[in-house]
Amino acid sequence: MQDETGKISTDSLIELSEQLGLPVADLTSAASFYHYFTTQAAAGEHRGRCQGPTCSLHHQAGQEDHGIACPGLCDQPTAQLDDGVFQTDTGPADPYRVPEYQPESTVVFDRYAGKGTERMEDYVSAGGYEQLLRVVKGGDAELWLDLLKESGLVGRGGAAFPLAIKWQAVRGAEAEPKFIVCNADEGEPGTFKDRAILHLRPHLLLEAMAIAGALVGAKNGIIYLRYEYPEAYRLLTEAIQEAETGHMLGAHIGGTEFEFHIHLRRGAGSYVCGEETALLNSLEGRRPWPRERPPYPTTRGLWDQPTVINNVETLASVPAILRHGVDWYQSLGAGGSPGTKLFSISGRVRHPGNFELPLGITARQLIFDHAGGPPEGHSVKAFTIGGISGGFLGAEHLDLPLDYSAPPKIGAFLGSGGVVVLDDTNCPVEFARTCLAFYATESCGKCFPCRIGTVRLHEFLDALTGRGMGQLSMDDIQEISQAMMRTSACGLGQSAPLVLRGLLESFADEVAEHMNDHVCRAGVCRW
Repeated sequence: MQDETGKISTDSLIELSEQLGLPVADLTSAASFYHYFTTQAAAGEHRGRCQGPTCSLHHQAGQEDHGIACPGLCDQPTAQLDDGVFQTDTGPADPYRVPEYQPESTVVFDRYAGKGTERMEDYVSAGGYEQLLRVVKGGDAELWLDLLKESGLVGRGGAAFPLAIKWQAVRGAEAEPKFIVCNADEGEPGTFKDRAILHLRPHLLLEAMAIAGALVGAKNGIIYLRYEYPEAYRLLTEAIQEAETGHMLGAHIGGTEFEFHIHLRRGAGSYVCGEETALLNSLEGRRPWPRERPPYPTTRGLWDQPTVINNVETLASVPAILRHGVDWYQSLGAGGSPGTKLFSISGRVRHPGNFELPLGITARQLIFDHAGGPPEGHSVKAFTIGGISGGFLGAEHLDLPLDYSAPPKIGAFLGSGGVVVLDDTNCPVEFARTCLAFYATESCGKCFPCRIGTVRLHEFLDALTGRGMGQLSMDDIQEISQAMMRTSACGLGQSAPLVLRGLLESFADEVAEHMNDHVCRAGVCRW
């Protein structure tokens, strides 16, 4: 509707409600939720500069700047939207950047030639779709699932839940039909790892989804793609067509009775749709509020049917594990953590980008050995993990292993593996303010701890940086943060206070200077 007319009008929603037999209030509730649906102006008139936490490290936003949500170009600051096209300060965005990796020790980029987007011919010549054919032509599905369980592969999107346990639960569910859903709604600031897979290795994702379908008994898969990746939409559409023509998708895959169809659905701009149950509601055309659990998606997911939901990197790890085996996969990690991780690093480093590296390397190794460290003459002041949702840490934590066991010991979480670096020219208080501004904007509003708490924390940081007259005390802040972490309906509200907690723990002296003396060491706050 918006593509045809440039906006979604009230009259058109009334007409649609009559056609579908749905309340116009429900349609309005869904249509009004997203950043890139509009009832006011033509969609092409969307424009502005990214006001997200990472891009804000590189420019000081003025009040005259119109802001847009983070479009996943954190490694190419500052991101902009101009006449509906995402670009950077230097021109069109480059979504095809190849990650740094070592060919002999990679999982996601195993057998990748390093020459841009893989077409089906290139993918097949390098052994692509061989593992799908092995699965559909022979062998007990339970044996394959046991292999994946033994490998130790866990979700690479945030929660780190074991992949095989999820797949086994869906396989064992009695209800039919079953679905495979790929969460490609990568909206975490500082995280752009899935972008590389979608743009460079689309057939790897398609093969992995088909393998999942064969192992759990699903005939249909859906890729839910974030709005801000239009090039990925085009490439995935072409790849699906190639795979169907080559009989690796559709009916009679590899000459067998197995069939699997992949459907591509594009989001409309919403961070909370990265939460798996909000994503399901979005796919069903509902307002994308997170669902209460239980029941879990493995038994009652998409349209109340058993559903596997995994993110892009998690799925893309499966073919290489089936090809090389458990011992190979477990040998790749550092410090006993199996496998590799695609780390996204951005902010104040010389070489921002994606790096496929052993899980368990330290933050120091990632920042200095691979991303080149901060600009010459400057030092690392702070960094985040998990994008901005995993924790905000001072330089004293640079030797922290980046895996799924070490960060929780200090109250942090690896999550998506995004690392945002601040140097001595940045103000940690201002950075925390931009993070809370993001959370307050992106909160879905369903539960009041998050709906109110993100705004109150943002107001507190606004006051600290000279933008408001907040009246909250430190005791108030602690109480609000604890309530959000304990009672919010989803991960957005539960993780939002982590950046403020890190600020108060690692930069208490600078917080006190802002609060008591109205002084900003970096000279960027509005005193």
